[in-house]
Amino acid sequence: MATNRKKPYFMTQDYFRYKRMGKRWRKPRGLQNKLRLKKGGSGKLPSIGYSADSTTRNLVKFRDAFYKPVIINNENELDKIKENEIAILSGAVGAKKALLIEKKAAEKNITFLYKKRFHNAEITKNLIQKRKEEKKAAEKKKEHKKDEHKKKENKEDKKTAETVENKTAEKESNDKK
Repeated sequence: MATNRKKPYFMTQDYFRYKRMGKRWRKPRGLQNKLRLKKGGSGKLPSIGYSADSTTRNLVKFRDAFYKPVIINNENELDKIKENEIAILSGAVGAKKALLIEKKAAEKNITFLYKKRFHNAEITKNLIQKRKEEKKAAEKKKEHKKDEHKKKENKEDKKTAETVENKTAEKESNDKK
């Protein structure tokens, strides 16, 4: 298999003159457009000669070998991957499913492109777990404060009950005298 040659960047004529044009490609359509007429020094015009070799077209180079990319949306799609294919995790897959897919792929020795997605999923999982722990700790603290508040109220209630009893006892003793 031959390697893909480096293609030039095809850019719109006068892209350097006007920042708002950006570095993008738009086909030149003007009657006297120098880029359309292929005048020297006016830039590269896309043509069939720049296409990749037919042996490597639509393939991805990974560790000096070419693979056909396959987008993975769920765990079941991992079973369909062949030897000359490489997996790419779909953007629609969330963090939890990505970690499950990664475990299953590791069991089957399937390689993935863009493994950073799995690292980010792991970070997300750790963050979620940390938030849950913080939430539990905050709830425990809240319950502890409620218990302390109830204890204080009970103590105050007992004191007021005792003072009321003392006063009634004093009144009764004064009435007897």
